[in-house]
Amino acid sequence: MIPVPQIDPEDEFTPKSPYKKVDEYPFLIDDSSPIPLISVETSYDIMFGKYRNFFDKVVIIDCRFIPEYDGGHIVSATNLMQKSSMIQIYNRYIGMKTCFIFHCEYSTIRGPKWAYTFRGYDRSNNPHPKLLHPHVFILSGGYKAFFQDYKSFTNNGCYIPMDDPSISRSLIHEYNRQFMVETGGFDGSATPPPSSTSKAMKRIIRFTNSQ
Repeated sequence: MIPVPQIDPEDEFTPKSPYKKVDEYPFLIDDSSPIPLISVETSYDIMFGKYRNFFDKVVIIDCRFIPEYDGGHIVSATNLMQKSSMIQIYNRYIGMKTCFIFHCEYSTIRGPKWAYTFRGYDRSNNPHPKLLHPHVFILSGGYKAFFQDYKSFTNNGCYIPMDDPSISRSLIHEYNRQFMVETGGFDGSATPPPSSTSKAMKRIIRFTNSQ
C-alpha cells in the first residue's frame, strides 16, 4: 500500500496572505500594484500612532461622495472630490515625511483612482524617479472593512453605502460624472489604476453614459 501523506487542513485551505515585509517600511504591504495596499489593521496602527516615529504626518483621504462621507467617516479623514483640493493637500505637506492613505467604500474604484491621480501629479512635477510624496497607500477593503473592525474610530459610528436609498440616483449620476472629470477618466491625463480597477471604472463609465 502506498502511504498517504498527512496534510494539515489549515495548510491546505488557508489562502496565502498578499501582505509581506519590505525594506522600506516597518509594516506589511501588498506591493502587487505600483501603489501598495495596506490592511485595515495596519491602517489603524498607522492612523493612531504606532509608527509616529516613522512618519511626520498621516493623512487619511476619503474619496467617497459627500453623502457617504457625511454619513460617517474615519476620524480625521479628509473628503476628496476635486483635483484642486488634491493639489492643496499635495502642497500642504511638501517637506514632511507624510503617509497618505486613500480609500473609498471598498477601495476598488474611487480610492485607487484618486491615489493614482495623486501619484501622477507628483510624477508630472518632478524628474523621474523623484517623488515629493512617495508614501502613498490604499486602504484594502475601504471604509466598509474599516467600519466592520473599528467602528468606534469613526466620527459617528455610522456607514452609509453609495447605493443607500436615501441618496438619489440622479445625485450619484452627477457625482460619477464629476469623479471622471476630476480624475481624468481614461484620456491619459492620469496614471490608470491596476487592471481589476480599470474594469470596475469602465462599469461606472457605462452606467454614467447610459443615463
